[in-house]
Amino acid sequence: MSFFRKSKTFWTLLSFLTFLLFVLAIGFKIYWINIFVIAFGILINKFGIDKVNKNYKFERKD
Repeated sequence: MSFFRKSKTFWTLLSFLTFLLFVLAIGFKIYWINIFVIAFGILINKFGIDKVNKNYKFERKD
């Protein structure tokens, strides 16, 4: 499982799946699903952003 957490592909796919879940929740008007979208977004921001965007920490310093 640690391989997946270090993989850029894993975090990119999770980002796209989160966006797809958001679009489906809005499209079908099932708004409570957005709780999971928020949780996935926080998870991606906390653990995956440095794998997806290597320059993220450098950009935040400026």
